[in-house]
Amino acid sequence: MSPAGLTALLTAHGAAWALGSLLKGTLLLLAVFLVAAALRRASAGLRHLVWSGGIAAVVLLPLVSLVLPWRLPVIRVPAAAVAVPTAPSPVAAAVPLGAGPSAAPAPGAVVRGGVPSAQDGRRWLPSLTATQWVIWVWAAGAVVVLLRLLRGALLVRRVTRGAEPLDAVDWTRPLIEAADRLGLAREPRLLVSEAVLMPIVCGVFQPTIVLPADARDWTERRRRAVLCHELAHVRRFDLGLTILSRVGCAIYWFHPLVWVAARRLRLESERACDDLVLGVGTRPSEYADHLLQIACGAGRMHSPAAALPMAERREFEGRMLAILEKGARRTPASRRHAALLAVLGVAVVLPLAAMGMARAPQTEAPPPPPAGSQAGGAAHQAVAVTTTRTTSEQTRMVTRQTTATRFAAMTALSDTQAGVRAAAARALGQPDDTSAVAALARLLRSDPSEGVRLAAAEALGHMEAGSAVPVLGDALGDKSSAVRRVAVWALGQIEDKAATPALARALADQDPDVRETAAWALGQIEDSASVPALAEALARDGRVEVRRRAAWALGQIEDKAAVTALGAALRADHDPDVRRTAAWALGQIEDAGSVDALAAALRDTSEDVRQVSVWALGQIGPRHAPDALLRAVGHDSPAVREEAAWALGQIGDAAAVPALAAAVSDSSGAVRGMALWALGQMDNDAARTAIVGALQNTNPEMRAAAARALGGGRAEPRPEPMPMPAPRPNPPD
Repeated sequence: MSPAGLTALLTAHGAAWALGSLLKGTLLLLAVFLVAAALRRASAGLRHLVWSGGIAAVVLLPLVSLVLPWRLPVIRVPAAAVAVPTAPSPVAAAVPLGAGPSAAPAPGAVVRGGVPSAQDGRRWLPSLTATQWVIWVWAAGAVVVLLRLLRGALLVRRVTRGAEPLDAVDWTRPLIEAADRLGLAREPRLLVSEAVLMPIVCGVFQPTIVLPADARDWTERRRRAVLCHELAHVRRFDLGLTILSRVGCAIYWFHPLVWVAARRLRLESERACDDLVLGVGTRPSEYADHLLQIACGAGRMHSPAAALPMAERREFEGRMLAILEKGARRTPASRRHAALLAVLGVAVVLPLAAMGMARAPQTEAPPPPPAGSQAGGAAHQAVAVTTTRTTSEQTRMVTRQTTATRFAAMTALSDTQAGVRAAAARALGQPDDTSAVAALARLLRSDPSEGVRLAAAEALGHMEAGSAVPVLGDALGDKSSAVRRVAVWALGQIEDKAATPALARALADQDPDVRETAAWALGQIEDSASVPALAEALARDGRVEVRRRAAWALGQIEDKAAVTALGAALRADHDPDVRRTAAWALGQIEDAGSVDALAAALRDTSEDVRQVSVWALGQIGPRHAPDALLRAVGHDSPAVREEAAWALGQIGDAAAVPALAAAVSDSSGAVRGMALWALGQMDNDAARTAIVGALQNTNPEMRAAAARALGGGRAEPRPEPMPMPAPRPNPPD
């Protein structure tokens, strides 16, 4: 077999093996997910055992598939997927059948697709099949994941080398006692380092516990709890299993189920260690407080992949709830459980690994003509040429049809019937096609029919061509208000700043619909040069819709020059919708100069205005929370109280802790949850005390909200009123 044929053979069989391993691994993971879901009431140690076995099986499955001496051909694929391609001679492929020697390519030329090309010999890209490209992409992804693991191992090694031994008797005594209680024959090394902010365990073959520098100030009870937790990781061989899961993520880096399984393994390992700590007599509330203090002291520390940190914020919610749950099963997985899982694993993995690809039946094709048959060769060549030409001919046909349609529409622009001209103008209004701009511009300038001019303006808006801005600007002087309105809309669609002067003048149009649409268009363009005209419209226009749209446009532009006009509208406009939109716009601009106006708006008669003003204060995030906002969290409607709690969490002012702590007892569950979230945003002992108190609440929703708050509130409950004045002023039919 030639080298090309051997490469093709290995590639085909490798692709079949990889595809089979992927399908089998997916089936196995789905089974593990189902088993883990069925064991949700069991202990964390038992669930961790299931996840460990599942990930180990998924990692070993491809290797077992290779070494098994027997196969079960049950996974059917099309025959083409497992066929081994042949490697014909390039020169032979280039010479048509029946051609003479003169048809052969020149020496040294590279033949591609049956056509010799001397330039192809200078190509720098390797000639790879689709399967080979997939293999290279997979290998690159696997290397990236493994490099992250290697980087983590090197970082851990550097930390342990620079750490100091912690051999004082007040540390070695609880270490030995905890190791004896957990049944460890040998204690791991105990180090202290400035480079870590929370306890970590590292070293698969030489277990090591590294503590942060402030561990020297811990109480004896905290030392015992921390050492017991870290020794539980060593006893359970959690670090080795975590690294195995990382290897699985490298092999299946493209597979989301593998990443989810690795994360579940990590979480269940922490919960199982927590259960062991509680099982040796530590009180749940005390242990939860230790975890809280350690996690808050570490902040957003990111642990290397080759180490296990004691606590991570993203896991905090579930762990806290599990620690404080009364009646939870905390017994570790026994050897009987492990033996049963091993037997089940072998019973499932071996047949699954033996499953192989089977070719699907395919219909027989007629035999090829004899090699020496000139007629047969010509027929096959004709079929190949026809197949090659099909796609290009279809493309040319579609292009010809499109060109003919546009030519007909361009011709119809000169029709004597106004309805035909209008229909033709609309047909030409296609995005990214500006070939008809000049013809449509002539219609918009001079056609006597209002309907035709409307259609021309609409088509120019759909084209979104900057070259149409001058003629659309001129159309703002059209005698028809409908034409002016659609021309303004088209300028908003194009979003070209060159249209700003004309649109600013349109804000003084005698037709209120034109003025409203002009304000919308200026908001679309977002040009700061339009702020004075919009501010004037906000202050003086007699139409509510125009003022509301002007306020919205100023919020879209987000220029601080608009703060004064928006603040005045928030204080004095008689329409609550305008005031509400002005408050929203101030929140968009996020300028501290608007805090006083927004705080004053918390006394507005409209609840909607108060709620959006509170939201805007949260968006701006001033250094100190206004007194009116502190009062709002306890003395307004439930919707405003919830928004006020969110805003105080955004601001993070410690002066808000008493008001938020009081809101934890609010009659509204939404307010209570938001108050706990806000307290979780503050690095404050009083805030943490209020959250820990909520963990003892009899209401399970309150305990869950408190646990989420301790975890930092990853899913930020961000209520955004966003009063976008919809719908857009599209042109009339």
